[in-house]
Amino acid sequence: MVLLAAACLALGARPARAQEVRAPYTEQQAVIGEAYFRGYCLECHGAADMANESFKAKWHGRPAFDLFERLRTSMPDGAPGSLPRQTYADIVAYFLKLNGLPVGAMPLGADSLVLSRVRLELRASATTPSTR
Repeated sequence: MVLLAAACLALGARPARAQEVRAPYTEQQAVIGEAYFRGYCLECHGAADMANESFKAKWHGRPAFDLFERLRTSMPDGAPGSLPRQTYADIVAYFLKLNGLPVGAMPLGADSLVLSRVRLELRASATTPSTR
């Protein structure tokens, strides 16, 4: 392992970080997440709340696990943690879609380790989804 790292450095390459995941959700999962969002979240939150500049500034660069865990431990209001873990992951996938992150071939799972490898690259944009 040390030899591999030394060889990478000698060749000017950087060793990869803990294999960050790109395109971590599917289109179908985002659709499912939107349905859950409409059923559990829309009463208090609009879709634009999950893709506005404040949301992006708060979550940009952080692991998806942080967002997942925030939802799981505080939502829905009055019954935090009452949804299955995968439902929270599906809602996070919907948020990724709202923020323009690319769709991939594998759904976002509810495994803490995998969620920790997904970086939220939420750049400022000119448009955001309509509210409600």
